[in-house]
Amino acid sequence: MRKLLIIAAAVAVAAWGCSPEAPKTEEHKVFYALGAHLNKQLSVFDLTPEEFRYVQQGMADSASGKKLAVEPEDQLRKLGELAQSRMERATEKQKEKSKAYLEKAAAEKGFGRILLGGHIGKLVKLGIGITNTHSDQGDGRMETLIACALEAGAPIICLQKLLSCATTDAAVELLHAAGWLKPSMNVLTRRVEATLLSRVPERVEIGFICFSHAASCRGIIAKSENADRLARCWRRKEGNNHL
Repeated sequence: MRKLLIIAAAVAVAAWGCSPEAPKTEEHKVFYALGAHLNKQLSVFDLTPEEFRYVQQGMADSASGKKLAVEPEDQLRKLGELAQSRMERATEKQKEKSKAYLEKAAAEKGFGRILLGGHIGKLVKLGIGITNTHSDQGDGRMETLIACALEAGAPIICLQKLLSCATTDAAVELLHAAGWLKPSMNVLTRRVEATLLSRVPERVEIGFICFSHAASCRGIIAKSENADRLARCWRRKEGNNHL
């Protein structure tokens, strides 16, 4: 289904240059919405207008069956490196914007410790610096997992298979079967910790727990080093509140 959507979008992009007017029919509106959705998935790369034109060209050439100027499989490693560099740039921008607000909010609420828990489909986005994990604010889930697996040393064939996964749980299953889940989650853990630490005042301790619904490894697949201790602190506090 995911491949079908991408092919349909490529056809729409290829034809769009010939028909720049606003969509009128219901079918045109669906293609327009699909283009907007795919743009959100590309938002992690923070593309310039010139860079986006090359993305359009690649989609159009692929959709029309033309001989590709560049083979996508040959660029997977560079794609991961590009995603990482753009993520670091975006993280620095967000860090400066959010620092004053977060310090004020933490002081007002009296937070000293924070333990963040969530599904891999949400928390993986922290691996590329996205802290608003709502789908309206961008995607980047598979791109992050590919970048983490790449950094962990996974072979190209594994990265190629990740591209076809429709969900993060499916990607977790694939990495687990290939023996690359733990190394990839170690990389993701380091990235998530860096993002979280950049978003809170120095006096606030923060950690995370990440779980998956994948059948072969259901449960916690990544967590910060301090997660267990923060969880024990929370349990003690909850116990005292019920006394």
